[in-house]
Amino acid sequence: MPRFLHVADLHLDSPRGGLSRDAGAPASEIQQAPRKALERLVEAAIAQQVSAVVIAGDLYDGDWKDHQTGLFFVRQAQKLADAGIPVVLIAGNHDAQSVITQQLPLPANVTTLSVDTPQTFTLEDRGLALHGQGFKNRFVQNNLAAGYPDRIGGLVNVGLLHTSLTGFEGHEVYAPCGIDDLSRKGYDYWALGHIHKRQEFALAGGGVAVFPGNLQGRHIRETGPKGCEIIEYDGTGIVSRRSLVLDVFRWELLTVDLAETRTWDEVLSRIEERLASFRQTCDALPHALRLELTGTTPCHGRLIDRERDLRAEVQSLVVQLGSGQWWLEDVSLRTRLPSLSASSSPEGDSIGGELLDLARSLGSGLGETDSLQVRLKETWDDLRKKLPPEIPLSDVLTDPQSTLAIAVTTSTQVDAAHDLVANAAAWESLRDEALALLSSRLGSLHEVSAEQGARP
Repeated sequence: MPRFLHVADLHLDSPRGGLSRDAGAPASEIQQAPRKALERLVEAAIAQQVSAVVIAGDLYDGDWKDHQTGLFFVRQAQKLADAGIPVVLIAGNHDAQSVITQQLPLPANVTTLSVDTPQTFTLEDRGLALHGQGFKNRFVQNNLAAGYPDRIGGLVNVGLLHTSLTGFEGHEVYAPCGIDDLSRKGYDYWALGHIHKRQEFALAGGGVAVFPGNLQGRHIRETGPKGCEIIEYDGTGIVSRRSLVLDVFRWELLTVDLAETRTWDEVLSRIEERLASFRQTCDALPHALRLELTGTTPCHGRLIDRERDLRAEVQSLVVQLGSGQWWLEDVSLRTRLPSLSASSSPEGDSIGGELLDLARSLGSGLGETDSLQVRLKETWDDLRKKLPPEIPLSDVLTDPQSTLAIAVTTSTQVDAAHDLVANAAAWESLRDEALALLSSRLGSLHEVSAEQGARP
């Protein structure tokens, strides 16, 4: 049964990013990943004996640094030409006609559809009619799909379109259109590009529109398996579709729930368990991992205070469990400090009463200890840096709504006070982080004070 291959957003020679903090990261491997993925795609197309390869925009990431970018594509296209496989492509926003200033002669099997008006390219011997229009300029704000031609009877009709449809988070709006616009054309399949996460939409009349996602993930916002679509068809239309994974380096976001962990060792054990679980299910590819730590834990302050140590220890676990094929992209802290009980505190309703008690008990014994005085001052200084200038340090442990009310009545900058009230949630988050830092530092000071007090 005949089949064609749909790919989009290859972004050849895209700048490398995401692992700059890891000196051991395979910089060359990451940089070359989009090229390696295209080589795998060409091998798959030849092995599958596809009728055509369609590229729905952003073959290139931008203007070529030199001709080597174009020459690499020429080599891959020539392999397809030698196998008798035509390539039909459109320009997207990254490789719009106005963006690519250098050109090379392309093999005869490559057809680039017009950027001036919708164009139809037929492969009648293969039963395909391919309709499309590329980007003349980077910023295309009009509905290109509305101008596409009607379907051609007796052929499987495929529309090539680089578009944001009605909009997706994290993607600029280009060539906007609705699902109804696509349905009205009556095509069997819309080969879409621009959105880097795979999406598909059923169309009225039985057609389908598909974003295959990009061919190769390039940073942590492009996680999971990446590849292309293989579409089987016959004289009546589309028979079957499947995704083909082709990426050679993968990015993954792993969430680790630290709820109820109480010690540093328990935190690391929970992270190790998550990594071991991931190892059981992941593909045997090099990976860049971001670990997002979540949950309510008394360790929250210590995680903030020892963030550099945390990253180093997690990085060690990543290397070990990944057998040298995993790298740590980042550790993201999304944990929270448990609510503090105020029932036994002399501060009454003050949520930070317990911390004030600890601060006072430490303060009463610090007078004769210069080193502890220095450490306590450093703690206050760090805490001060985390607070907006309009918030007095003495207010950090009070109820946030009371603090906001005081700020409103005393601030001479009405606009700033208004913003503070409007962003109460943001203030509470900031306050929680300051409390966590203070809790961690005071706990550490308490340990030092106890050690010094025990000395003869």
